[in-house]
Amino acid sequence: MMLPATASSSLRIMPLATKDQVEQPANSHKQSARSLLRSWRLRRGTSAGSSSDASIQLASEAAKGPLGLNTLFEPSEPKVDIIFVHGLQGGSRKTWSLHPTDPLTYWPSEWLPLEPGFRHARIHSFGYDSDWGRAAASKLTVHDFALALLADIKHSNALKRNGNTPIVFVAHSMGGLVIKKAYLLATRNETYKDIASRIHTMYFLATPHRGSNSAAYLNSYLSLPLPIGAKSFVKELMPNSQTVHDINFDFRYSCAHLKLFSFFESKPMNGIMIVEKQSAIMGLPNEEEQYLAADHRHVCKFDSAQDPNYLIVMRKLKATIEEIQQDYKLKYTQEYREQLVSISKAFENAQRPLPDLYATQTPSKYHEGSCQWLTRDEKFTRWLDPETELEANKLQSDTQRVSDCRFLWLYGPPGSGKSIASGHAISFLESHNFDVCYYFFKAGSSSTVAMLLLSLAYQMAEANLEIRHQLFNLINQGVVVNCNDYPVIWNTLFLGCIFKTPFLQTQYWVIDALDECPQESRNNLLHMLMRINRDLPIKVFVSSRPDNKMQQMFEHERIQYVTFQAGQQASLQDIAGYLHSRPILDQAIDTQPLIDLILQKSDGIFLWATLMVDKLNDCYSIEDIEAVIKGVPGEMNTFYADIIDQIQNSPNAELGKCILKWIVSAPVPLSIDELREAIRFDIKRTLLTPGLQTALSQICRNLVIVNDEKQVQLMHQTVRTFLTSEGSNCYISERLAHENAALVCLNYMNGSTFQPRNYRFVNAADAAFTAFDKYAILYFAYHVEHSHSISQPLFTALMKFTETKALTWAERVAELGNLSPMIRVIKSLLQYHARRLKERDSIDNGMGVLGSWLNDFTRLVTNFGPNLIDSPRSIYVSIPPLLPTSSIIYKTYASRMTKQKVICTTNSEWEERASCLLFSSDAKSVASNSRYVAVGLLKKQIRVYDHLTLELVDELHHPGPVRNLAFGNLSGRLVSGSPKAITVWSAERKELWTASVPGMGLFHSVCFSPDDSIILAVTLGDPKRVITSFSADDGSIIGTMHLAQDDADSESDDDNPRRPQWIPKVITISPRIGLAAFAYRKTHLTICSIDYELNTMTQITQFAKEGSEDARLPPQVLDVAFCSATEYRSMAILYEDGDLVTAELDHYDQASQRHIYYVFARILAASPDGRILAVGENDGSVSLFAFETLQRIQRIPHEGHAANIVFSSSGLCLYTIYGKACNVWEPPCLLLQDQWDFDPPEVDGIDELQKRWDDSSKREKRERFIHCLIQAGDDPFVFCGRADGSITVHDVNTGNVTLEFVEHKLYVRHLAWSPKLQILYSTDGSRCIATQLSYSKGGQWKKLDQLFSHEEKGVITQLLAKQDEPGALISTRTSQTVWLAGAFVSYDLSTAETISSDVNATWSLHPNDVNRLLLTKSNTVQLYSWDGLRKIDERPISLDITSQPDSSTTKNAAAKWMSRLGRDHVVRTISLEGSEAETALVTFESSKLQSDPIGMPISGILHRFPCDIRTLLGILGSKVFFLTRRGWVCSYSLKGSSSGMHYARHFFIPPVWRTGNSLMMLIVSKSHMVLVHRNDLVILQRFLDLKDTMPLEEPRLADRVSY
Repeated sequence: MMLPATASSSLRIMPLATKDQVEQPANSHKQSARSLLRSWRLRRGTSAGSSSDASIQLASEAAKGPLGLNTLFEPSEPKVDIIFVHGLQGGSRKTWSLHPTDPLTYWPSEWLPLEPGFRHARIHSFGYDSDWGRAAASKLTVHDFALALLADIKHSNALKRNGNTPIVFVAHSMGGLVIKKAYLLATRNETYKDIASRIHTMYFLATPHRGSNSAAYLNSYLSLPLPIGAKSFVKELMPNSQTVHDINFDFRYSCAHLKLFSFFESKPMNGIMIVEKQSAIMGLPNEEEQYLAADHRHVCKFDSAQDPNYLIVMRKLKATIEEIQQDYKLKYTQEYREQLVSISKAFENAQRPLPDLYATQTPSKYHEGSCQWLTRDEKFTRWLDPETELEANKLQSDTQRVSDCRFLWLYGPPGSGKSIASGHAISFLESHNFDVCYYFFKAGSSSTVAMLLLSLAYQMAEANLEIRHQLFNLINQGVVVNCNDYPVIWNTLFLGCIFKTPFLQTQYWVIDALDECPQESRNNLLHMLMRINRDLPIKVFVSSRPDNKMQQMFEHERIQYVTFQAGQQASLQDIAGYLHSRPILDQAIDTQPLIDLILQKSDGIFLWATLMVDKLNDCYSIEDIEAVIKGVPGEMNTFYADIIDQIQNSPNAELGKCILKWIVSAPVPLSIDELREAIRFDIKRTLLTPGLQTALSQICRNLVIVNDEKQVQLMHQTVRTFLTSEGSNCYISERLAHENAALVCLNYMNGSTFQPRNYRFVNAADAAFTAFDKYAILYFAYHVEHSHSISQPLFTALMKFTETKALTWAERVAELGNLSPMIRVIKSLLQYHARRLKERDSIDNGMGVLGSWLNDFTRLVTNFGPNLIDSPRSIYVSIPPLLPTSSIIYKTYASRMTKQKVICTTNSEWEERASCLLFSSDAKSVASNSRYVAVGLLKKQIRVYDHLTLELVDELHHPGPVRNLAFGNLSGRLVSGSPKAITVWSAERKELWTASVPGMGLFHSVCFSPDDSIILAVTLGDPKRVITSFSADDGSIIGTMHLAQDDADSESDDDNPRRPQWIPKVITISPRIGLAAFAYRKTHLTICSIDYELNTMTQITQFAKEGSEDARLPPQVLDVAFCSATEYRSMAILYEDGDLVTAELDHYDQASQRHIYYVFARILAASPDGRILAVGENDGSVSLFAFETLQRIQRIPHEGHAANIVFSSSGLCLYTIYGKACNVWEPPCLLLQDQWDFDPPEVDGIDELQKRWDDSSKREKRERFIHCLIQAGDDPFVFCGRADGSITVHDVNTGNVTLEFVEHKLYVRHLAWSPKLQILYSTDGSRCIATQLSYSKGGQWKKLDQLFSHEEKGVITQLLAKQDEPGALISTRTSQTVWLAGAFVSYDLSTAETISSDVNATWSLHPNDVNRLLLTKSNTVQLYSWDGLRKIDERPISLDITSQPDSSTTKNAAAKWMSRLGRDHVVRTISLEGSEAETALVTFESSKLQSDPIGMPISGILHRFPCDIRTLLGILGSKVFFLTRRGWVCSYSLKGSSSGMHYARHFFIPPVWRTGNSLMMLIVSKSHMVLVHRNDLVILQRFLDLKDTMPLEEPRLADRVSY
């Protein structure tokens, strides 16, 4: 294997270091490293070819330093600001530099940021014109300098970031007076009050608090007739200066809370003490005094980082920072932890892998001085350099170009100490305050690329304020990251969020043991890392075994990288140092020959040496040690076999093998307690707790270690490799080990201790949950997946688990707050299920049952996931009866529930279609992001919906038919396109700009560039402008691209010259992967590379499917879809002859065919992660394929032709456009897409897991959708108005339809009921009909007579029925018609104007007066009389919500007022701003509407809830019922509501029943409610009996509002 040359040459046994040579001072490495860093920075300041000493010196003016506030160092998360202020004749750089022209002596900038403890210190230097030697006179004073300092602080962008950080001033000489004056001004000036509150500590270096005699001499000097003008600030430094006196006097009485440090000079300068001690100290009680062994000039500049004066100042500053950080923790730890907990939970409990880091630093592996060969190497230091790389690009030689390398690759054989070196690199970076994130790959399910990326994201959030806030906001916005899908993680978290956040410091990523990652995902990870934007300051350290593939990838991508090789001469020095540090080899006698012998046999393998030392601990003579060394084989496997023999010959052989078996099979490190319980359940042996950590190592002869987190691990991955090799003398069959572990886990969960949390009949002793509980819950399926699928005992235990404990397990998983473990379990069991189906000759009934369980739990995650997390116990009480009656959970558990019942004729099968959006015109396009779904219509409209609830959020208007829509990848912007124009909308849906098509073409498609900075518009008809690039900010044209002209026409022949083709039949672009594909009529597919930044498109190859390479007229290409994952360059091509082909570009840009499938289709779409391909077939069906294998995994039948197919941003949902409808699909295969990447093609697992959905279009023709719903007064009946003009009456107790009749030819829009008179009023578009019904106590309904049929001129918008006599109000936008006493009277004066001017105006019945009506608008209530529709009073009752106790403001919501006849309250929702919940309830007593005089303000109450209210459902008795946006039906008692502290959460409505805008739900009794789902009435009986009491804030007096 040929690998790159490295700094370490091939292995040679050289004269080895002795103990004295190995041992070094503890801090020598750090000082050496700091010196290397500084020397490198010095060289970086030079140009490539310069040799002049002057080239490294700063110009004189620059050496003095700039004026104003200059930020020298800004950490990723600043917690303290240190501001340096110079003195007289000084400068912002000059004062603090021993040699001002030497940048490396500028200690605030070059030394402090590297010191331990200064990681979170933001450092600044302030410069002002204190040069007394200038010719011009100056009127500037200390007051002026202080004001300038305050102004700069106030307006500094750096100090605004995390702007609550304490400020520490460090001032020299006159600068001390400046900072004192600044503090005094800040305390007295309201503009700077916030700065005064931030000032924490002041350091004074030789400050003349009482003036200086030297200033008097200087002032006299300036008074002479010299070419130097007078300086006011010099006079202020004189001993008798009024300025000095005033500052001291005022400061003494204002600084009590400040920390003060005064340092005075102890050496004269040119024989004169510039500032005497009595002037340099203030004598204040909160002042600490100390001398520095320096003169006035050198108290602020130092020889080196070891200068005693520097150490004094630095250590004082460090102590101040530590004190500030303690205060910071007290103030912000809670917020910090809450944000990180939220991020960790969303990222599947990702953490910083400290245990793995500590494992590399244990004394048995690491000693002081190890791995310095790595971090002391100049190449490492150059790679490390965090400074800008602009100058480095100018350097010429290969050695110098190291700093331009992003990657450092450390490789070496197993056991050569790579992980120890990685851990050392991490500690080195951390000790120098660099931002470092790291991850250690280990064999096991938890070590995946997805977990790596989640861990890196979490660690960056932990260390970086902006990244933490961005990720936290992303989570709070409801963005759900698929934690099992690393391309989605990369695109969403890194490309979409983290990389958009400015990095203040270089980010270092250390990835250890990359070779432990699966080959395919490893290559994909490297591709992603290699394609990180070059401008991002990210450095990547990777360690692995030698890998030619990695080297080839670096070279192919032309990536520069640094290499180091472990296990060579430098590593031998580490091994020697380690051996010298071991007590057995650190005796008085000479052990060097023994160490030399160990080194020679180790062959550079650190692991071998550590194991050898363990064996020597039992030796007590030199001869015994030498015999052991010579007797131990040098080859690792033979060495391991020798250790295994010792274990097997010991009394604890069974115990030792059991321990090794569990550690080998566990996907994550087991804790000591988990391992102890696993052994107890497995071989019935109970380990003693005291001394267990030591006992485990002794039993397994140090093959097992326990880290600082009390986790048990193998000492090295090579131990696992040896134990699982068939040639091992302790062979552990992984299949059998997993089967055993699976049986232990399942038997544990099938036992009596594993019960629901509220289980009442468990003995107290059994109810205690063991340490094994969580492990069994999370990883039993992992063991099942890797077991023998034909094992009958395992299958029997698994079936028992599904039938008896599956819901208990689901509850426990939900309690974790994340259902990702449930998804992993489902995937694992699907793998097991598929293998068992394939391997067994005969399939028993149990396999079908297991498949049904897996299908149900898959649906459980997709349909009920968020609600299950809200209430884990709902898995027992409310979920089973809500499931389809054919589901296995329903059949098993719903029958046991005697109270809750669902009556619904259509809830028999699971539905893939979650919802359907209907429109009045044809839909043409659809787009989706993490928050919204947008649908473009032919009639120039864009409807924007909430992606979770499908509520209409906004309606936009485009200049033409909306044929294209696309959301930005990162910004939330939306672009819409029609043939003649494109429009870009902001994230707030405000129009930014509109552009017309340039030239003579038509827009074909539009999309954003990956960073959302450019809009790429494909046009057809203009060969010079095929792709036009617009600026996303202002719409200006950036450039255009054109296609290569095709000179072959499909219909040409020898007699007819070939005519060039200008308009391609198909063109598809993918800016994310930089490719475009196009085909003319009857031509092969042409593939181009595109660079949207340079506006270039270059043809790279042509693709011809197999068999058509030489065809004169190749099959027509219909559509192309690129794989969306950036690490792939593959595509799917759809042909007219029915072939669907996938092709891939290799490293040489040659396209090769991979798979083919025969299907007649029209349109293609790829999921965001590139794993699923959606194909719109000619018959209207949509088929889903695994992009990698082209295996069809599901087919969704439908009629018509799909005009557009789009995946949701999460990849878990699919949107299809059919005519005037947009269907929303949630097929389970999208959740389980990883499964289809690995299943054998011949195993069609999906057929065993789900029912096929019937043809929706055929069903819809038979369906009679319900358009309106009302209750029959207080009786247990409801009326439904349907699309076919019929009206049905339903008994909510039985679900029976007791009456059906047809009165309308169009669909029924509104219903109104008069219970006393039994008159039903109904309307269609503009017709209102009154029907007399009769109802007997036995529940018999009859239709009697039609009382009237009345036609209005406009569309009827509302309908009300008078309750005490025949009467109705028929409302349109232009008129109000009252039917009373058998006559119709229309009113269209001021009332009509009121209605038409406010879309929120709503008529309602007065709750307590049958002769009155209420007209409610957004902020008023007006009373009317039925008689003549006259106002009771001209003054409406106004809603006036003023200040709120938490400074929240309210905004009027488009919500309706709700009341119930005979009840005491009127209620509505109102929107809040500045509150956690966006909505609240407003209630007032309806009886007060009768008070006199009418129009006076009526006191109401604002009720805040910790949930967001979507809509009110009704009022029943004293309770108001409402639906939250997460689907929960809740109630709140209005009795004594001013002191209510709780509300009730009853149950949740499944998403399929509550999506869209037209929610129709009614509370019909204290236990029952009904809702509409398409053409079916869903009756939920006794669900309101379920109740969880939820806390609620008490309404306060300030919450009272007036009406």
